[in-house]
Amino acid sequence: MNKFILSTVLIFGTSIGASAATLDYSLAGNARVSVWGHGPNFLQGTAAAFNMTDATNALGLGNSFVAFCLDLAGTIQNNVEYAINNVNPYQPGRELTAMQRTNVENLFDASYGLVDVNDNASAAGFQLALWEAAYETENGPLSFMTGKRRGYSYYRAVREKANTYLANIATWDGSNNYNVNFLDADESARQDLVTASAVPIPAAGLMLLLGLGGIASLRRRKKA
Repeated sequence: MNKFILSTVLIFGTSIGASAATLDYSLAGNARVSVWGHGPNFLQGTAAAFNMTDATNALGLGNSFVAFCLDLAGTIQNNVEYAINNVNPYQPGRELTAMQRTNVENLFDASYGLVDVNDNASAAGFQLALWEAAYETENGPLSFMTGKRRGYSYYRAVREKANTYLANIATWDGSNNYNVNFLDADESARQDLVTASAVPIPAAGLMLLLGLGGIASLRRRKKA
């Protein structure tokens, strides 16, 4: 595994987790990318989605979930302890600013529904877009062509996916489609993660969908 692994995680939550969990991971969709503009002038590594395992469901996210990395400084390993921290995400010296956190949450809401985490181009493209969101320091539309953050992949499909995911924010309707949780690693040398889950349909909306489904079923019966 390359020293610089790029990953990100989606999870429910709104505050600092009361408990911690020892997590393991396996690699899902991934591809090689380049990132620069923060810390060292140039980093190369693997942008990926990770299948995370929480054997005891200590975080309340289920025994398995998908995660990505927002941390360029650390590495990912098995048997590392994590806690949910949605108040002041990440370790001292690597905290997200309010703008960066909003960028990350907006990217999930605008584009995560289009991501196939098991597809190399899709997963790596979303990870590359997340790094743009999490590390950009200038206001304005997120882009690899402007601002302080830069990202690139030799694979055209990865570049196209990343650009599409970022561009979707500009046309996003502002709806809250995903709940995002940030995961702090207990060890400073390890990557901090982010995870998201789809916002449940409100009870009233669910009843409406069920009602519409029932009406459609009755119409089909009448036609029969």
